[in-house]
Amino acid sequence: MIIPKPEKIEIEFTDAKLTGMAGALFIARLARRFKLPEQLSTHIQLKKRNRGCDDKDSLLGLIYNFCAGNGHLSDMDILQKDRPTVSLLGLEDVRGSRRMGEYLSRFKADSVKALYGVIRDLCRQVAPDVIEHVVKEKSYLPIFLDGTEIEVDGHLFQEAKVGYSGSRQYWLHSIFIGHLWASARLNP
Repeated sequence: MIIPKPEKIEIEFTDAKLTGMAGALFIARLARRFKLPEQLSTHIQLKKRNRGCDDKDSLLGLIYNFCAGNGHLSDMDILQKDRPTVSLLGLEDVRGSRRMGEYLSRFKADSVKALYGVIRDLCRQVAPDVIEHVVKEKSYLPIFLDGTEIEVDGHLFQEAKVGYSGSRQYWLHSIFIGHLWASARLNP
């Protein structure tokens, strides 16, 4: 019996072309469908110079990073180096963690208010369909009010009060309507 010689297997390394955030592509498509990039471009104008990463790409990069489960600004450095993902998400550029921290420090009360306006507009587009689906599935609409204690320490936290545990804290009061996190407010 003659056993044929197997073909030689060639291994090609494609690490530079792979990404662990490919699922963010669906979030990016959803963002484009709801016109989030245009909303951010129109309403958020913190950037002063016309070079580097613009407001829209800065915020979208941060949003996509959070949606991928990354919760630290240092994760922005990883996304910035992940050129296939940056391209797939339709971003021209992404800020690294240091620049993102500097960028976020520019948010003042009026820019936060503008960002809330963008969020409210997005919710207006999404909420009716989500609520209709929940009512159809359950035949009622659950509304859940939640108060969660967030411990804080350090001298930078003003107006933090002492909570039940004896630690300084803020309360995050939230409202959930169906599956939507409809509102959140930090209270001392």
